[in-house]
Amino acid sequence: MAARYARVSVSSLTSWLKQAREERDAIAAGNEPNPERKPFLALLSAIEDAEADAGMSWLQVVDKAAQSDPNWAWRMLKQRFPEGFQDVVQAQVSGPGGAPIEFIEVARPTEEASGE
Repeated sequence: MAARYARVSVSSLTSWLKQAREERDAIAAGNEPNPERKPFLALLSAIEDAEADAGMSWLQVVDKAAQSDPNWAWRMLKQRFPEGFQDVVQAQVSGPGGAPIEFIEVARPTEEASGE
């Protein structure tokens, strides 16, 4: 969607972002910045900032909804704290009338019995 919005090909945007990530990794590894890749780093930074801004805007909408609708609050808790607010599903498997399940042992045919 970002490529289409910016009116560039997806392959160009993908290439530019790949170069930006490679440059960022190289700098993090202690290499000198490559001046030719500075525009790619700026593009990556702008995209990451835009994604963060959009995420915060959406979070504010959901947060507002959660203040008046407990279902939204519950969804937020499950997303933010999955270890403490996950749905728990329990199932018990039993035979007819709650009786234990009967297991029948099935023997594999031997080569002689199968005709091979």
